[in-house]
Amino acid sequence: MRLLRDGAFTALLLLVSGASALAVRPPTNVTVGCQNTKVIVSWEYSTQQPETSFKVFLIGANGQHENETSDRQFDLSRFVWSSEDHYMDNFFVAVTARQGNKQSEPAQSKTFSFNNMKTVDTTCRLDFPPVNLKLKESQATVNFTNPSYFYRELKEAEKSGAACFSFSIIWDGGEKEFCCKVTEENCRRDVVLPEGVNCVTLGGTLFDSIGVGQVLFRQTEKICPKPSSGGHGLTLIILLSIMALLVSVAIVLIWKVKAWTMRSEPLPKFLPSPPSDERQTYKIKPTVYSRVVVIPPSRSSVSSEDEGTHPTKTNPTHSSSQELRSISEDDSEDSEKTECLSMYLEEREQEQQQEQEVLAYDRPHLIQVDMGDGDTATAYTSR
Repeated sequence: MRLLRDGAFTALLLLVSGASALAVRPPTNVTVGCQNTKVIVSWEYSTQQPETSFKVFLIGANGQHENETSDRQFDLSRFVWSSEDHYMDNFFVAVTARQGNKQSEPAQSKTFSFNNMKTVDTTCRLDFPPVNLKLKESQATVNFTNPSYFYRELKEAEKSGAACFSFSIIWDGGEKEFCCKVTEENCRRDVVLPEGVNCVTLGGTLFDSIGVGQVLFRQTEKICPKPSSGGHGLTLIILLSIMALLVSVAIVLIWKVKAWTMRSEPLPKFLPSPPSDERQTYKIKPTVYSRVVVIPPSRSSVSSEDEGTHPTKTNPTHSSSQELRSISEDDSEDSEKTECLSMYLEEREQEQQQEQEVLAYDRPHLIQVDMGDGDTATAYTSR
């Protein structure tokens, strides 16, 4: 790596030697920082002029990448994670200052790489994906997203073959290793823990397609099983109860404040009750009503033919009205008269009915019917 850096740096000096290097001062303190998949290079330049720009050279064993910017930092992530060959490579950065046609000598950074097998000044590492741990008796189950799917840069990087993610489950006094292929989106493994052990930590390494290059992952914090859903349910019930109590108290306070601030209207005055000795009792005498009986009127007259056949009869309606008036006057005196009146009225009604039947029977049943041309005939009718 030392020879590579020296050779690349010499070639870079020859590249910028055509311009006047002494006329422009070079940048200082070129630093590369890697936080997970983010790779940022930054530098300082005290005499920067408005027209000053900077050329950034990312130089590795498999080639170099050049960019220009007016800022004093540059994001190298896109180039580093473009392929498996790149993120397994080792790099350093050289930056030159440029003013018009003049540029400075290059200022270089320390070497860095994500490949743990490279000899560099800085080895970058990735954070382990979030892990879920379930514990049933002495068996622990760990589950997490494969880093090749969790990190977008690793998922989109070009690969020459199938890589393997090797990880270890570590507990107090023990450790067990597993391999999760890149074709597995989720890595799920079981392990039997000693009695009394409930928490574990995990660490891992991503191998390249040939199993040589290694990208290291930081070891996790201690991971313990999550509380059961029943505990969460109890906590939720308690919180809801507290909230309901607070709302009730607030409603009572608001009601009391309104009661204090609002003026109540005076109640209506009631008339005083009279003294007990002045109270009087009134009795209502019921009204006595006499019974009224309605007698249907009898047939008062007949046709002219009936008058020639039967003698004239006395009008029963007139006679009944006189008798009813006489009886009604005595009705309120004695109940026996009422019974006599009822019997009398019943007899009168039967007599009237018989008279009507006789009258109807004695009517003539022969009539003259006009047959036309002045001829007539005698016909029988039941009416």
